[in-house]
Amino acid sequence: AIQYKPDLSDAYYWRGSAYYALRMDAEAIYDFTECIRLKPDLIDAHYYRGQAYYGSQNYEEAIKNFNQTLALKPAHLDALYYRGNSYYSLRLHQEAIADFSKVIEQNRNYTQAYFYRGNCYYLQGNDIEAIKDFTSAIQQKSDHTEAYFWRGVSQFMAGQNENAEADLNKALQLRPNYPEVYYWKGRLRFTQVKDNESIENFTAAINLRHDYADAWHYRGYVKYFGQQYDDATRDINKAIEINPLHADAYYARGLVEFALANDEKAITALNQAIEIRPTFADALMTRGKVKYFMQRYSEATIDLTRSIEIKPSADAYYWRGYANYMLKVDNQAMADYTKAIQLKPNYPEALLRRGDLRYIKEMDQLSLEDFNEAIRISPQYAEAYCLRARTRLALNQTEEALRDANKALELKAGYAEAYYYQSQAFAKLGKRAEAMTAINKALEFAPGNATYQNYKVSLGN
Repeated sequence: AIQYKPDLSDAYYWRGSAYYALRMDAEAIYDFTECIRLKPDLIDAHYYRGQAYYGSQNYEEAIKNFNQTLALKPAHLDALYYRGNSYYSLRLHQEAIADFSKVIEQNRNYTQAYFYRGNCYYLQGNDIEAIKDFTSAIQQKSDHTEAYFWRGVSQFMAGQNENAEADLNKALQLRPNYPEVYYWKGRLRFTQVKDNESIENFTAAINLRHDYADAWHYRGYVKYFGQQYDDATRDINKAIEINPLHADAYYARGLVEFALANDEKAITALNQAIEIRPTFADALMTRGKVKYFMQRYSEATIDLTRSIEIKPSADAYYWRGYANYMLKVDNQAMADYTKAIQLKPNYPEALLRRGDLRYIKEMDQLSLEDFNEAIRISPQYAEAYCLRARTRLALNQTEEALRDANKALELKAGYAEAYYYQSQAFAKLGKRAEAMTAINKALEFAPGNATYQNYKVSLGN
């Protein structure tokens, strides 16, 4: 028909529709364009050209066509829905939510509008609203596998582990070979400190989808926590082989290398993670921590500050405090330790370090309070008992200091510093022989320590 009458708009429309049905999107777009040229107000031509653009993943052009469809027919729900889906595909989640909400306002039974609005909320980190929408989708379609799956994931992210497990199991019942379900079950088991079950689930995901980089990465991550460093490295390397831009895998590689005391290799891996994702706060914090152990304190503070600017965390403040302490920037170190404790009140290491700094600043009573709190939180913390013994010596609480030194030695054999404070306590109590025995033990475990040697000389006089 077009050959004999090229201005026949219906012919272009119907041929375009046939091409569209065959998923020949480029040909469909051409015919719908010709149809629109001849008949600009044909609503379905604009709509299906939008669908063809959507099918070819040209979402910007799809949106233009859905806009035109809606201009001609504002109540066209499918155009509104697919415009929302186009926004969703472009990660314009707020715009997508607005469109899906309008669809739902006009048709409360539009299941997929609930589902995709739930996905948008999930991607925005709004797990509660996501759960509500996935629930609505399930109420309308009881076998909606994807809605069960994503509701389970959202519940996991919201800390609702029992509900998450029930939904993930339901999704697996509806679709037995669902690798993503096994992946998230693996993550759930990891948070429950069930590492073996976690690894089993990641393995199941990998068996179903061998190129599943996230599953390889996370299985390696779990093995890292189990100190299975060789196995962890193999899994993490496989994730990177599959996806060379996997920032989390490079981060995990950095953690493994740091645990193995391969500091330079750790820095290299963390550099790669940060290069891929410049706002990777955990990688910046860990790189700062590694630099601290390499005694590159100024560089450490730079990384830790960047991490804090992106995502304030107790650990980042703690390590920046430690680096500032080594740089003798005591006021900043004190402020950092305090901030770490504010963010994480049950943080014995930060309390210990602040207590130590307060002792150095002759704030003995405040120092004692910090050590008391550290021990309350962590009753087996040998270093806290040891340093509390030192503070109690300064406060003339000699009997208590001796008890603390003894407790530190009970918890940590061969603890030279605890023997040193034990010796001081014995000396203050007039027990010179015991004091000499204790300082000799300190020197046995730290033979080159000048402070202990000088103290022994003073005891002998």
